[in-house]
Amino acid sequence: MVMHFRAAVNTILNRYVLDLPSRRSGSFRYLVQNSAVSTKVVAQMQAFTPEYMLVSTSNMSIEVLHTSSENLYGESMEFILHTTVLTGSCRVSAQSSSLALTSLLDVGLNYCNLNNLLTASGLNLAAGFTEMTSEWACLGYGFAACIT
Repeated sequence: MVMHFRAAVNTILNRYVLDLPSRRSGSFRYLVQNSAVSTKVVAQMQAFTPEYMLVSTSNMSIEVLHTSSENLYGESMEFILHTTVLTGSCRVSAQSSSLALTSLLDVGLNYCNLNNLLTASGLNLAAGFTEMTSEWACLGYGFAACIT
């Protein structure tokens, strides 16, 4: 029953909603402090220059612009860093939003932008790493074929 519903939704999206701006969200948890996560994300983003450009950074957030190597796509990315109460570790709320009209079925482009920064920086291997997202929070997550 769930597959029939999902197939129907995908059919509707394919026919009627192909050119809307898309926004993808994810949440990540670590057993390390915010500063360690921030330092790694910023360093990796700078290593990926010119595709990734740092817009702003603070103790609690990182804003990045991403353009594809072909300059066909542009996305605004934001990482919000929270300190957890119990352990003092880092929880990251991350979002990537397309700057232009794009397909809602873009094979996880926005999710991959976030994922590529995290995996290339090694944060996916950091102590206590947990990724919390779903197809509902991040359309295309289930189909994403990210290359780091």
